[in-house]
Amino acid sequence: MKKLNIKRLTNGFLILMIILLSYKVFWIHIGIFLKNNSKVFSNSFFVVFTILVICVISIFNGSFRIKKFLIGTSLLFLILILFFINSNLPNDSSNSLAQSVRIYGYLWVFLFLYIGNISVKDDAIAKIVLWSAGLSGTLGIIQATLKRPLVATQYQQVPFLNSIYYWNGHSASTPINQVGMRIRGFGLTDSGLTLGIVLLCAFCVGYYYLEKSKKKSIILSIFLLGIVCTITRNVYIATVLAILLMIFNKHYWYAKAMKTFYLLLTIIGFISIYADKLLDLLSSFFSSYGIVTFSSRYYYINIALEQVSDMKHFLFGANVVTHDGLPIDNGIVATIVDKGFIFYVVVQIIFLIIIFKGIDSNNKITRGLVIFCMTYPVVSFANSVDIVYGYFFILLFLSNKFENKNRRKSS
Repeated sequence: MKKLNIKRLTNGFLILMIILLSYKVFWIHIGIFLKNNSKVFSNSFFVVFTILVICVISIFNGSFRIKKFLIGTSLLFLILILFFINSNLPNDSSNSLAQSVRIYGYLWVFLFLYIGNISVKDDAIAKIVLWSAGLSGTLGIIQATLKRPLVATQYQQVPFLNSIYYWNGHSASTPINQVGMRIRGFGLTDSGLTLGIVLLCAFCVGYYYLEKSKKKSIILSIFLLGIVCTITRNVYIATVLAILLMIFNKHYWYAKAMKTFYLLLTIIGFISIYADKLLDLLSSFFSSYGIVTFSSRYYYINIALEQVSDMKHFLFGANVVTHDGLPIDNGIVATIVDKGFIFYVVVQIIFLIIIFKGIDSNNKITRGLVIFCMTYPVVSFANSVDIVYGYFFILLFLSNKFENKNRRKSS
């Protein structure tokens, strides 16, 4: 009988927790299934729980490093200072501490992982990503095929899923009473968009991790079919981009081009949000090119930006968060109007460092995660997706770290 490997078990549990947090509403589903309305079954609680798990693993592994501890704690204090300034500025709206933990949970988890200097075997990352996405993706395919949610869609008589009902270009969180209404496959996530992102990550990882075989073709086909069943155009675009990047990644200029491409996408994404009013003025002249639809989609973004009334609120945020009356379908705007430009820059620098280190890697699992994370600026331009991508950037960080650890051992 094999001896139980506690370290492998705890690390696997940690990876699973990170992935389930990206689902946003997984724990609400569990609470409803157990007929328990406790606030324990929420992402906010399990972000804190995951951080406690990280602390316990760090203590027992004895993996603290002074340099990483000092850098990590300094960054943690900087974030806390920005949050403190943000909460003390006069704002028309405010969000609770629990809401901030839920929205930016990926950042807290990353910081404690960095401070704790935790290393996780990349093979475990790949297996858990593939298995969890496979199960949720299969459920999503069944939901879309049967046109039935199959799981609860309301929590305390209030819809808690996002736009899972679809009809003729219209989406809603409640059933649309029209012939031909469809269900976006969402699995156990909060929306078709989230499931599509999860499946795209699994597709990219599986493409590089799985050995070439009939089994690999079937698994990747299931992920692609699941993506189709989400009926989410933004994920379709991201999938095409990911496949193109896979095609070009064998060229010698790939690494340098990828870094430049990611940086340009990030800069263009930021600049473009302030060109929205110009697009509104020109939309009547270019309606044949679809700019009318483009402009109307960003109507609420203009409203959100108007609530950033001065330089203080631009730098430190106006505590404006997306809600039913103000859907903010842009990750850049959503972060700036909530926590401010400085906070946005800090988060983007963290993402940039993680993905740049990954681009230089020859590890097959890291390569798959890099391809996936390269789609973040594109998807973020038309949706607020930092919560989902943030947790998968953490997996890329862990994969990078494991490779670096192996490199040091072999040298």
